[in-house]
Amino acid sequence: MLGMDVSGKEVSVRAGKVLPFEAGGNSKVKINLGRWGNYKLLTGNKVGVSIWKDLANKIVTSKPKCIMLVGANDTGKSTLTTYMSNIATANGLKVGIVDGDVGQGDLAPPGCIGASKIQKQFLDLRDIDAEHYRFIGAPSPRRVEDLVISSMKDIVDNLSASSDICIINTDGYIDEHGIDYKIELAETLKP
Repeated sequence: MLGMDVSGKEVSVRAGKVLPFEAGGNSKVKINLGRWGNYKLLTGNKVGVSIWKDLANKIVTSKPKCIMLVGANDTGKSTLTTYMSNIATANGLKVGIVDGDVGQGDLAPPGCIGASKIQKQFLDLRDIDAEHYRFIGAPSPRRVEDLVISSMKDIVDNLSASSDICIINTDGYIDEHGIDYKIELAETLKP
C-alpha cells in the first residue's frame, strides 16, 4: 500500500481520505467501517498504485533532484507524493516533501506552505511534522501567486540542500490563471 508493506498491521484511514490498498497472493483483509466509511473492491492492473510502478522505478534509477506534481483538485497528487516518497525512502534516498497546497493543510495549516525531510515511510501527509513553514495568509494561491512562488522557491532551495530528491505537491488551482501560475512555478523551481 502506497509503496509500504502493512502486512499484519492495523491501518486507520482518517475521515475524508481515500487510500489504495493492494493485496497480493493469498491475502486476507478485515475492514471495519466507521459511520461514513466505505470501500470499493477493484480488480485489474489499471487500478491502485501498481499504475505508478514504472514511474517509481524511473525515479529511483534516474534520481531527479526535484519533481513537481500538478493536477486538478482530488486527482491523487498527495497520494502519488506519498507513494513516491515511500519508494524513494525504501531505496535509501533522502526525500524532502514540499506541500504547496495552501488550502489543504496537510503538512502545514491552511494558508501556509509546509515542508519536511522524510525520516521514514508513512501513509498520510498529515502524519509528517513540518520543519519549514511559510505563511501565505490565503486558502488559495489565487491573487497571491507571486508570494506562493517565492515562498516555495525558498523552501525548495533549503530542502534540496539536504535531500536527494525533493517532491513538490502543488494545489489544484488550474482554472482561470492557474495554468499560467503553474508554468511560472515550474520555470522558477525547475523540476
